[in-house]
Amino acid sequence: MSRRLAAALGIVIATGYVAAAAFSARLDPLDARPILDGLAPPPAYEWVDPPAPLASTNKTPFAKTVTLTPKEATYDPKTGSAPGVYATDNYQATLSISPGAIAPRTGAQGVELRFVPSAPDPNSTVPEPYRIAGNVVEISATYQPVGGHAKALSADTQLMLAYPAVFGGIEDTLLASTDGRSWTILPSTNHLGQQLVVANIERLGFFAVGQTTAASSVAPTATSGGVPVWVVVALGGLAVVAAAAAIAVRRRGTSPEHERRPPPPSRDDPFDPWKD
Repeated sequence: MSRRLAAALGIVIATGYVAAAAFSARLDPLDARPILDGLAPPPAYEWVDPPAPLASTNKTPFAKTVTLTPKEATYDPKTGSAPGVYATDNYQATLSISPGAIAPRTGAQGVELRFVPSAPDPNSTVPEPYRIAGNVVEISATYQPVGGHAKALSADTQLMLAYPAVFGGIEDTLLASTDGRSWTILPSTNHLGQQLVVANIERLGFFAVGQTTAASSVAPTATSGGVPVWVVVALGGLAVVAAAAAIAVRRRGTSPEHERRPPPPSRDDPFDPWKD
């Protein structure tokens, strides 16, 4: 392999690595990883009310309570909550909050953040063509010791929910509700390979993952786990560069000048002073 060809291929590989790394980081900073680390299958989903075939092996999830306090530097009576990431013990729900996302309240010295999983209400109203896949999670924040709930969030907050692939669809989105029965769709990013949905939320309440059935015709988009257009263009450009480099090297090796170039003299031939 010539030096030029090796350099061209090196540039293509390096550029592809950078593009893939940028794509993985674009999905979610919490989910980004080096490419060579590989992908592990998602852990078994823990159901509140498992399907009959999974009942014997299911592990029941439990509620999780986290207390934000000045002592832990997670809550300030003057500015509210500090930035942090809080999750259930099985990591099926992960909440990332920004500084001041939970606003301060007069007399409050802390906030009790609680995650409570439950089975979906059979009378729920879910936007078509989605159905709730897995559990419903209620997330609440109660001021301590004065009481009262913090529902609206005053800064960016990101929620990540795991889901089971039960309906055979490839379109998943985060659903939000104030009562656990009437649901709305939130703009989400679907991590299909790891069965995770991520979305920004503006208030606490009930959350679940909506999943299409195999018969649904919803096409994946850039915000729902499909490959963004910029990635396709970048990979296509890399392929064109690689092909052009290979063709250039091949043409150089078979050019007329190369064919007419005389072979070097053999060192084994005896020297003949009378030969022209």
